[in-house]
Amino acid sequence: MSEIVLEAVSKQYRQRKRIVTALAGCSLRVEEGEFVSLLGPSGTGKTTVLNLVAGFEEATSGSVRVGGREVRGPGRDRAVVFQSPTLLPWLSALDNVIAAMPPGGSRADRKATAQAQLEDVGLHDASGRKPHEMSGGMQQRVGIARALVMEPAVLLMDEPFAALDSYVRREMQELVVRIHAERRMTTLFITHSVEEAIIVSDRIGIMAAGSSHASFDVPFDYPRDATELDFNGLRRLVQNTVEAAVRSERSTKGMDRAA
Repeated sequence: MSEIVLEAVSKQYRQRKRIVTALAGCSLRVEEGEFVSLLGPSGTGKTTVLNLVAGFEEATSGSVRVGGREVRGPGRDRAVVFQSPTLLPWLSALDNVIAAMPPGGSRADRKATAQAQLEDVGLHDASGRKPHEMSGGMQQRVGIARALVMEPAVLLMDEPFAALDSYVRREMQELVVRIHAERRMTTLFITHSVEEAIIVSDRIGIMAAGSSHASFDVPFDYPRDATELDFNGLRRLVQNTVEAAVRSERSTKGMDRAA
């Protein structure tokens, strides 16, 4: 089992002399094998949710569970792909992937497994390159390979394609769609792009004011065509909901200041 469940989760930080609330009573469920994207402007708690599920942070209150077990810290059942690939700069692509593998096995077996994983993400001839010798898209492919070689039940992706140009970004979206179809990992994907969320997701969650605001199923078969009328209709609906959530949050903050 690998479902993700947040129940009434709050997260607060102390910044100098004040308390900042990142999440306020947030509840969220990602079913086993489901691909869910979280949308919302900066500061609504998307990355905080991901960090709590990854075990990088602890909730102030509420419950965070993966596979029915309370999250107490990072674990190999969960792999994270960050916006920056965070590769070890002194290692080749191959050795970066090997470094992420669980311990055990011969050097030859580990090398073969890492090479196969690089090939699966489209890096057939880049195993000997170091990060500075690769493009941003290639580095992110290595980052994905590092996550996948852990054979996680849950894949967490924090705006992994935000820094890429539109053509490479589209290639990477196709890559994660294929990987999900093949491996059916429970996937939580953070993005600011409505179009990207519709392209890759089974379901889209919208965050506002530190909590889950709305949810939309994506009913289209893969691959998805952003020029189709139904696609554009859902894009307008989701975008309008995001904008309404932003207006509501700003209005609430304005009233709080006035009070």
